Order: sequence, then C-alpha cells, then structure tokens
Amino acid sequence: MYKDFEEYVKYLNKNIKISTEELGYDNLSIKVLNNNLNFENYNDEFTKKGFCIIDDFLKPEYCERLRKFTLAYNIKEDIYESYAAINFSKNGKHIWFRLLSNISQEIKDNFKFLKNLNYRRGWSFIHENLQKTSVEKHFDPNSLITFNLWCTPDECSFADENYNGVIIYDTFDIDKINISKKNIIPYKWNRAVVFDSRKIHESQCSRFKPGYENRKINYTFLFK
Repeated sequence: MYKDFEEYVKYLNKNIKISTEELGYDNLSIKVLNNNLNFENYNDEFTKKGFCIIDDFLKPEYCERLRKFTLAYNIKEDIYESYAAINFSKNGKHIWFRLLSNISQEIKDNFKFLKNLNYRRGWSFIHENLQKTSVEKHFDPNSLITFNLWCTPDECSFADENYNGVIIYDTFDIDKINISKKNIIPYKWNRAVVFDSRKIHESQCSRFKPGYENRKINYTFLFK
C-alpha cells in the first residue's frame, strides 16, 4: 500500500503552505506554455502517428509549481499499491487551482486536433521512489486525447531506459499488444506526451532517488 505520511509531514515542516492565491477557477494573468513551441509541427506529428512528444512544454517555473502543488497538497482520493492520485475538476467535486485553468485552456487554443473537443478531467500521480509495479496496460475511458506531463527534475531520477517512462502501443485492443508496435517514451522533466486515449498504454516502474521531494510526479489532462 502507498504510504508517505511521515515524509509528507517532514516536507510540510520545511515548506510554506499553499497560498490561497493558487486556488480558484480564474486564469493567471500570464501565458504558461513555452513561447517557443512549434504547434504546427506537433499537430502534424500527432495526426500522422497518433501521438507526439513535446519537450519544454511549460515555462520552467510553472512546471515546478505543478510539482510543488502535488507535494504540498497530498490529499488523495485514489490510492494504489505504489502510487496515488489527486483528482482535479471544475464541478466542485474535486480541488482545482488557477494554473490548471491556464494549462487546459492554452492546450485547447493551440492544438488543432482539439478543435472540437473540450477538457473533461485530470489528475496528478505521485509515485513511490522504487516501484515494483506501476500503472498497468489500459486505455483512458471517456476520453479521446490524453496529455501527460512529467514534473520531477531529471536529477532526481536514476536514468535507465527500462524505467520511468511510458509505453504506448499502436493498438486499441489489449489482446493485440504482443503483435503491435511498442513505442517507449523515456522520462524527461517538463516533457508532455500526447496520444490517442484509446491506444493501450502503460507506465514503466519508477527508479527515483530516495526522499519525498524526489518522487516522480506526473499530470494528466483528458479531452473529449
């Protein structure tokens, strides 16, 4: 079972509580996606392959802000064997904070393949440092396009191509993964992986350095 209470308390004792300015539904007064992203290229890549990889997705300070929010908030609805989730929504059922308004809206405004889609729901996962199991093979139900963003700095991880990333299979049928192409996307801080939500995908197990602040954190945004 995922447990982190003692490390969480130690973290809070060293850090300022979340500012109430973070919470709310209104957008921050600045654009948060990286100004240098070539959205035309990413749109073309996604259309051809059914997924694309976007490095330096957010301005660095906002990727760090996402990480710190999950480290500090740590009130989770979904707890699994080696990771846990914080769910986000604007319907009052889950927490929301202003930076999420910017990200979800700026994504919608800049990617052509989202023209007729809308943000549906999202979450962040915080993973144990050394996992024996992770997010298993699945597709994202009630969604058409998934944005996954990694928020823990690269220096916090043990670099290894067999760990920390995500695997996307070129199939919608879980019974056909053994004969389908296997796309392994390595972990990288501030890297967004965008893919057709119906594709079967899974997370590699985490290998991150000891300590609560080194844990792998990722954010997911679903559009339909």
